[in-house]
Amino acid sequence: MLMLGTDSHTPNAGGLGLLAIGVGGADAVDAMTGTPWELKAPKIVGIHLKGKFPDHGWASPKDLILHLAGRLTVKVCDVKPLISK
Repeated sequence: MLMLGTDSHTPNAGGLGLLAIGVGGADAVDAMTGTPWELKAPKIVGIHLKGKFPDHGWASPKDLILHLAGRLTVKVCDVKPLISK
C-alpha cells in the first residue's frame, strides 16, 4: 500500500507496513482530488533483520533502523527508500 505524506512524519508509515512517499503540497492536492499525477518508482533497498534486542538497555527497533539509515544513506540509499522488515 502506498501512502503520501507532506511532513516529517511520513517515514513513520513504514511501521504500518506501507511505502510512504513525501510529496509537495501541489502533488498532495492532486492526489486528494483524483487528478492524475506521475510518480517515478525508485529502486528500493530492502533489509531483513533477524534476532532480538538484549533485555538491558533502551534501544528499540526504530533506533536500529534509524542507525542503519544514517549509515547507508551516504553510500547506498542516497535517493532510494530503505524498507525494513
